[in-house]
Amino acid sequence: MVKIRPPKPGHYTGLISATDGQQPIYSQRLGFMYRPEEIPAAVAPPDFDEFWAKTMAELNKTPLDMTMEEVTNKTTAAGQVFKVKYRSWGGRWGLGVAVRAEDWKGNSGQGPVAPR
Repeated sequence: MVKIRPPKPGHYTGLISATDGQQPIYSQRLGFMYRPEEIPAAVAPPDFDEFWAKTMAELNKTPLDMTMEEVTNKTTAAGQVFKVKYRSWGGRWGLGVAVRAEDWKGNSGQGPVAPR
């Protein structure tokens, strides 16, 4: 049994590992919320709306330039898995994973991850 005692309410992430005494046999990243009802609400700074309006206007100038590549060794009968790459704020590349469930009934069978 593993017991975790966070010092205060909040969101925590970490790595849990097990060894046989010498060699690692298990390792997994984890995340959890501890007493989320006690986490104080965030207070937006005075320039919050102005900051995001400016940021989104700048982002809208950046062409999406998105590609999707199927990850065939992760695709199963339940659906397809794709590696997604796109341009983001400041021209930086954004990377992600998208899943198209096999039973999803979308436009022309494209699913919710089809680039537009």
